[in-house]
Formats: sequence, structure tokens, C-alpha cells
Amino acid sequence: MFLNIPTNWDNEILNTVEKINSSSQFNYKVGQIYGSSLNDIGSGRLDTPMVEDIVLKDHINKCHELGVMFNFVINSPSLGGIEHDQVHREKILDVIRWISDLGADIVTVSIPFLGELINHHFPHLKVKMSTILDVRNVQGIRLLDQLGPNIHSITLSRFINREMQLLKNIVHEIDFEVELLANSFCLHNCPYQKYHADLVCWQAKTDKNWKEPFQDYRALGCDGIRFRDPSELIKSPWIRPEDLIIYENLGIHSIKIAGRTFPTQWIVKIIKAYAKGSYDGNLWELIMPFHPVYVDNKLLDGFIDYFSRKKFDCGVNCGTCTYCNEVADKVVTFNEEKEEYLEDLDKRLEGRIDRELQVQPYLAQSRI
Repeated sequence: MFLNIPTNWDNEILNTVEKINSSSQFNYKVGQIYGSSLNDIGSGRLDTPMVEDIVLKDHINKCHELGVMFNFVINSPSLGGIEHDQVHREKILDVIRWISDLGADIVTVSIPFLGELINHHFPHLKVKMSTILDVRNVQGIRLLDQLGPNIHSITLSRFINREMQLLKNIVHEIDFEVELLANSFCLHNCPYQKYHADLVCWQAKTDKNWKEPFQDYRALGCDGIRFRDPSELIKSPWIRPEDLIIYENLGIHSIKIAGRTFPTQWIVKIIKAYAKGSYDGNLWELIMPFHPVYVDNKLLDGFIDYFSRKKFDCGVNCGTCTYCNEVADKVVTFNEEKEEYLEDLDKRLEGRIDRELQVQPYLAQSRI
């Protein structure tokens, strides 16, 4: 099993990859690096950077020199159907042609039709289906493979990360590579996830530049929920570095690490923790490092065993057991900024409804 890690196009990340892949102190090696630059299709991260082609090409070439594949992400969940209009389709093909010319090996998409376009016009590029597609079962994957593109790999829905028997069945039945997202902070089975992804992806396009009042609309409300109910922090579908071995034994091919819009020092810290398969400190620093919360990672030793033993589906039965509540009581603490942070979140959410309220521009990363 290998790691698929993020890049913000800083070559210091590649220096770290070289150390990880050449050192015996790291249990997991980097096999793939992914990133995106602002374009007409968009991708699933707010504040996707606009990067000069010369920088992109140099970075991708250096990945290849390290023996690592590069995965370019254009995973907007919707283009409003313009991909089926001949004029707009040519513009979309221009974006994919640009990605090909940069030297990418893999392209991650959420819209299956984009995968079909890649298969037909750029057969040398591999297609990965994004976790934004939210595929959760064998039947869904089979239909996607039959109706849509020739798939190289798929990042499964983050919301089945703890359904061990289901994951085992998927790996057994599917012929292409299966990947999981390790450090997701989404609320478990959040009904806003697809809407949030759609908002973010439309913002991350060259012809969009929304700021306030959008600025990561629903994620702010999600913080309000998880900070008032710490069990929601535990229910989030993250995977600890120490538990990667469980997924490797299930047959998962790769683990994706989120964070391509994080500052370099945080990306390096996170990928080192997962490459080592161990981390001593605040688990939440590997998931969302600028939050006023502390989740004691070492107190979570053995946490995942419960999900390997359980006989029910957390998606259906969440709330019928108290396991995550009991764990939260032991491992979660908040710092003194919590109440101020929650008050600020409430004002910002209210400001999106009440037009007379004025809120200042907000970027969560400014808290780093």
C-alpha cells in the first residue's frame, strides 16, 4: 500500500518525499502526488492557486525523477451540463490537453463523462474517480465501470472508511485500484457534503472568484456542531496513521492524504506522520490543524478494533450505540479560544441569511 499525498507546488514537499522513499524509518512510501491549478473545470478545494506552467512542469518532472506518479485533480461534481455542448466541450478538452502537456500521469474527475473524454482523446492518461462521487458499494462501482469511463482507480466515499467487511468485499470484487481518504474532517454522513463540494468546485474556476458571503459556507456550520458535540469529532471518518496496517491487510491499494491548500510545513508534518504510521500528539493537527481542539492520538490506540468487531452499519445505526461519545469523553479537549470561535461562526452563518449584517472576510487558514 502506498500514499497519495498533496502538493501546493512547493518543491520542499518533494524533498520530503525523497527522504521518505529512501529511508527505512518510514513504513509507507509515496507512490503518487496530486495537485491542481486554477482552470476552467475547477477542483474540490477552496482557494485553488493559479500557478505558472513553468512551475507546474518543473514540479511534475521532479516527481517523475523520484519515481512518483503525478495526479492532476479536476474533480468538479458539476459543470451544469455544458460538457455536452460542442463549444464548451472543446474548451474542456483544451484543459485536459494542457494537463497532458504538463506531464501528468493520472487525472482525477468526479464527472464520469470527463473520464470518457479522457479515455477517448487522451488514452495515455489514467482516470481516477474522486471521493466526491461518494461511491459506497460494489454495485455502484460496477455500474460506474460499465456505464462510464475505463477506470484506473477510485477513491471511495469517505463515509465507509470504518465499514471493514464492506471494504474487504469491494477490494475482492473490483479489478482496479481502491483508495481511501485518510484525514477527512467531514461530519459522518453529512447531508451538506455534496452541496458543499459543488460550491467549492464552482469557486475554484478561473471564471469565478467568489469570496464573502460564500467563504466556505457550510463548513463553518459543521464546526459549530462538532465543537458543541465532541462525539462528532470522533464520528468523522478519519483514519489514524497507526491504523493504516488494518487497511493494508484488507487489500486497500493506496491512502490519500488531504491538504493541498495547506502551508508547506503542515503538509510535510502530516505526510511524515502517515509515512511513519505513528504520531504522538494532537490527531486533529493531521486533519484540520487550525482548530481550537485537542484529540489525544495515543489515547486512541485500539480505537479501530471496535469497528472491525461490530455487526451493524454505522450509516444506518449511528446513534444506537454510545461508543464515540465514550471515546470523546476520554480524548477530546478544547482550548480557551473555543467559545470565541463559536461566537464568530454563529455571526458568520447568520450574516449569510440576514443581508443587513456585515461580516469581515474569513479564511480559516489565517488561524495557523
